Amino acid sequence: LSMTYNGKESDKYTPGTDSWTRFDLKAAYEIKDGIEIYGRIDNLFNREYQQIHGYGTPDRSAYVGVRGSF
Repeated sequence: LSMTYNGKESDKYTPGTDSWTRFDLKAAYEIKDGIEIYGRIDNLFNREYQQIHGYGTPDRSAYVGVRGSF
């Protein structure tokens, strides 16, 4: 589990952005020797925020995969 915090920002050309906090979750599990499944959820609580005024950011996103090594 990771947390990213960004404080309120402002500049003279835009209204600026409010502060925001985002949580992400990552996990991996080795099924057997050399085979692993993994997953990631970005923006776990589906918060709306802006890193740059006027530009949206992705909603909750999930990724899964299988990794093998030989």
